Amino acid sequence: MQENIKRAIESLTARRDQVRDEQASTMAALRSCRFIDLSHIELIDKRYNEKRANIDREIMEMRAHLEEMEAAG
Repeated sequence: MQENIKRAIESLTARRDQVRDEQASTMAALRSCRFIDLSHIELIDKRYNEKRANIDREIMEMRAHLEEMEAAG
C-alpha cells in the first residue's frame, strides 16, 4: 500500500511539472499574440495556477497519509 502511495506521489509530481511547463509555453505564446485580450490571458494563467495548486494539495494529503501509515508501522 505504501509503495502505491509513493508511486502516486511521483506520478502527481511529474504531472505538476508537466502542467508548469505547459503553462510557461502557453502563456508565452498567448502574450505574444496581439489580438488576445489581457484579461483572457490572466484568466487562463489563473486556471493553470489553480490546477497546480490542486495537484500540490493532493500531494500533501498523500504525503501526510503515507507518514501516518509509516508511523503506524
